[in-house]
Amino acid sequence: MFPLALLRVRNIWLCCAICGTLIGSLVQGAIFFPLYFVNVRDFAPEEMGRLMAVLGLCPVVGGVLVPWISDRIGRRTPIIFFAAITALCPLFALTFQGSTTVLATLMVLSWIGVGATPLIMGVVPAESVSPRLAATAIGLVIGIGELLGGVVAPIVAGWAADRGGLAMPLMIAVGLSIVAGVISLGLKETKPRLPAGEPATQIS
Repeated sequence: MFPLALLRVRNIWLCCAICGTLIGSLVQGAIFFPLYFVNVRDFAPEEMGRLMAVLGLCPVVGGVLVPWISDRIGRRTPIIFFAAITALCPLFALTFQGSTTVLATLMVLSWIGVGATPLIMGVVPAESVSPRLAATAIGLVIGIGELLGGVVAPIVAGWAADRGGLAMPLMIAVGLSIVAGVISLGLKETKPRLPAGEPATQIS
């Protein structure tokens, strides 16, 4: 099957769209959080650096936590929930005026949602097609997602920042995460729960 033909599979094209919007949101944050905190919120560079360092733990924690949850309750619900809560991270950056410690805590708790990306990029695409097409499906989702979220979205964000200020990319990031959560509602579950009494496969 030619790779683009996989887009006829519902979960594949949905994962491409979710991947593009969620990566777009994450890239906006990685690029514009430092600029916004220093130039708009008047954080000292050292303070901003500590905050960004703490946020850097989110992919590590979320990348284990979210897939672990999905192994127990299925893929769809964690993707919907955690993709959507990433919207809170830039929202907190824009609106919270309390201490930096509390701000960092709120942003970390919400950006743990980045742990949904392994499910979107790899697990769900692989489980949505036959094993012989799994690698192609994963590559297609990652390729389209990176193109949309890693190339197109930053260009749009930069254009918006030039015209509306550094808050605009973070507002776009909020919107992209919400869109990712809404699109996720259309996913078909790829890990049905085992029937009652049926033992789970053990790792050898």
